[in-house]
Amino acid sequence: MYKNNIHMLFPRQILIDYLTVFRNLLSIGFGEKKALELLAYYFQHNVSYCQKITADINKGLSVVQAINNRISIYSDFIYDCNAIALKPWLTFRIDELQKKHSTYIALFRMSFKPLVLFSVVIILNGFILTVLFPKLIVMLDQFNTPIPVWLVFLNQVLSIIYDNILTILILGGSCFVIGFPFIKQFIFYLIKPIKMEWILKEFLETMRALHNQGMQLKQVVIFIRIRKTSIYRSRFDTFKRLITEDHSFENAFHCLLNNPHHELIINHGITSNTFHDALTHLITYYQDRFIFITKRVVMVVNGVLFVLTAIIIILGFYIILQPLMQVIQFAL
Repeated sequence: MYKNNIHMLFPRQILIDYLTVFRNLLSIGFGEKKALELLAYYFQHNVSYCQKITADINKGLSVVQAINNRISIYSDFIYDCNAIALKPWLTFRIDELQKKHSTYIALFRMSFKPLVLFSVVIILNGFILTVLFPKLIVMLDQFNTPIPVWLVFLNQVLSIIYDNILTILILGGSCFVIGFPFIKQFIFYLIKPIKMEWILKEFLETMRALHNQGMQLKQVVIFIRIRKTSIYRSRFDTFKRLITEDHSFENAFHCLLNNPHHELIINHGITSNTFHDALTHLITYYQDRFIFITKRVVMVVNGVLFVLTAIIIILGFYIILQPLMQVIQFAL
């Protein structure tokens, strides 16, 4: 029985486990209906997958369509595939989901320690400013020690914050709500190029998987739809029209890839009957490029976090030590 554990915190991993067990049950000879019944037992703590897939099948969808409906939440593409072998398709989708999940987990692990360290330092400095600092000011006053101007100013600022904390929280929350769409748009603008390459890689992988099952390129394009909200929709729709209506493979891949070197590789693959190898080459390129760029971005972010952490630690020590030094000097 598959109970909740640490990796079950990630819904994508639950889906991967679900599909893996389903494929394994089919491989040892169970029928689709019986396999789904067994899955309901194995995943009784996450039974929603079984219920949704069973509900879709009861509506008249095939098992492939029902499963694709669950997987599509993690993809820009929607698949209208019926006439394909279920087990190879499951293997492909499991591998695809696992690659994505492994990449995200690796990036999360790279960022986790710096984020935790930064958060702890912020909390400690908050404690210093709200608890220790006022006591230091009182101590300086009791010893009749001259208080530096910057400490007086900082104390006045903190007093204003304490007296108006509710108003500040409301204003801060309002600014965040108003500014969040702009922040989101800015982040989207920064990641758009690499996001488009990731979507292209996903499409090429699907194309290769369906081509391996004997589908012609035109059939593959017909079976795949892209979400209306996808940033790749315009380019993909043009590619689809050029393939299905104009039958112009060269122009279609020119629109899709927008890279003369990659177009040359694909066109050579089509003419030399090495289309599978050409797709594999491009998929590997986009996969490696995505990992390389995202790791570089994470390294830069981690570096910035470490610098900010160091600055905050130094400020925290200075705020504590400087008043203490004042007391010691005055006492001597």
